[in-house]
Amino acid sequence: MYPISENNLGNQHGLSTSSPGKGAHRPNSKQSMGQSTDSSTAQAIVLNATFQSFALHSTHDQKKFVQDLQEMGFSIPKFMQTTSALSAELPLSAQQSFSQVAGALAQVFENPSSTAANVALQSHWKEFVTGQALHNSMTDIHDLVQAVLREAYMENTKDLHFYAQKVKFFNNLKKQIRDELTRARQALAKLAGLPDSARVIPPFEPIDIITDYFGTQDVITNSVGSETLYSDEPIAVDFDGDGETDFMMPPEVYHAAGVQAAIEMLQQTGSGNDVYATHRSCRTNKHNPSNMTNAPHITLMIYSLMMSQGQQIGNRPDAFMPPDLRDLLEETFGINVELTNVSSDEGNNLVALQFDSGAIFADGAGDGKLDSKDYNFTDAVAQIQSQYGVSHEQYLAEAPQYIESMKEMMQGDGTGSFPEEQVSEIFALAYILSAQEGYMTKGELEDYIKKLEEMLASVGDDAQLANVDLQNMLQKQQQTLQLLSNISKMLHDNAMSVIRKLSA
Repeated sequence: MYPISENNLGNQHGLSTSSPGKGAHRPNSKQSMGQSTDSSTAQAIVLNATFQSFALHSTHDQKKFVQDLQEMGFSIPKFMQTTSALSAELPLSAQQSFSQVAGALAQVFENPSSTAANVALQSHWKEFVTGQALHNSMTDIHDLVQAVLREAYMENTKDLHFYAQKVKFFNNLKKQIRDELTRARQALAKLAGLPDSARVIPPFEPIDIITDYFGTQDVITNSVGSETLYSDEPIAVDFDGDGETDFMMPPEVYHAAGVQAAIEMLQQTGSGNDVYATHRSCRTNKHNPSNMTNAPHITLMIYSLMMSQGQQIGNRPDAFMPPDLRDLLEETFGINVELTNVSSDEGNNLVALQFDSGAIFADGAGDGKLDSKDYNFTDAVAQIQSQYGVSHEQYLAEAPQYIESMKEMMQGDGTGSFPEEQVSEIFALAYILSAQEGYMTKGELEDYIKKLEEMLASVGDDAQLANVDLQNMLQKQQQTLQLLSNISKMLHDNAMSVIRKLSA
């Protein structure tokens, strides 16, 4: 037996320069920095299973343990990487008792002044020695001491592995939070100048980052929104409800909030009587053939433009000549609008705008212009805002951007060509319907970013504590190794002294 020297220690504590990780508590402590969907009981089970996952009694366990340490920037002396011959020869019951001795010794190394640790070591040592005597086992005392010290060192190294893994978890956690912050800020930048009620376009789905440490380096994230399962195949869209496919739509677009519902509603647009068209009959006593049933988007489009860009024509300050309103609708929202003529029940020929979906907005007064009194916009717009939470001002400010963003998703998918005017009308309606399906608003996104920033600050504080614990553990391991070296040298010197006396 030879003493441990500086020549055969190697770089047993080389911390990787790529591991600036921080912080940890003791292995049985609970780390909590944010919301977690796991219970403390489950966490304790996972931690215990992870901490005890390296038995180190088999060659496979030893190699896996050494490899895991090396991946985190640590190494241990080669002479410590193999099972001692003595412990391998012990019967199973004795191996268990031997491991208890080593574990107790490791606790003494960690807390030398602990009375409980010293008492536990003496108790386990007495139990082991008594067991060896009962089995009439002959054991070289020097081999036994070296084996116990080696096992104690490996127990100590398992603690170091735990803290190193926890530091790496914090590194991964901070990177995950920073990446999510970048994604959220990029989405927020697209809403510059818009009110807090503006919805995030394209849709933004936040994630729940689990900040509790469960014994692995991996960070757990959960989608906050409900996860929709669908096929990757493009979906056939029947825009006008005639039973024939008009174009194909990517599944991620079709299943976006409000889109599928918009397609189904547009297939029914114009059917039935439009209660709001009858308002004109109160003034002219004539039938108004306008029909925007199931077309709240058409109502908001027309009214928002009349309120923002309407002209003074006759006695109306919010009027347009039909061709001008048609052109402005096409330019602002990208939809197709046709000038046509419709007949009232009285046989009056009225100029009207007809949309691809079949909706009709007619000159109910028959005065050749289109204004807000040609339809009962006041009640219709109020009902839309009550039902969907979308005002005409908000619609004009946000819907055009939403329509263009969704069309970009269509184009970027490579599904094929599609009629842009029809697709625009689908998205113009989907914007309204999406309000009922949980779109995140600008204000909510700002709150989410603030939460992430607070989480990052909290994680940084706990990461610092974890790094301090790791450095303390590293120092204790170095002290343990030095103690092993001193004891080994003492045993060697004692053996040499006996030999010299015998040969004298």
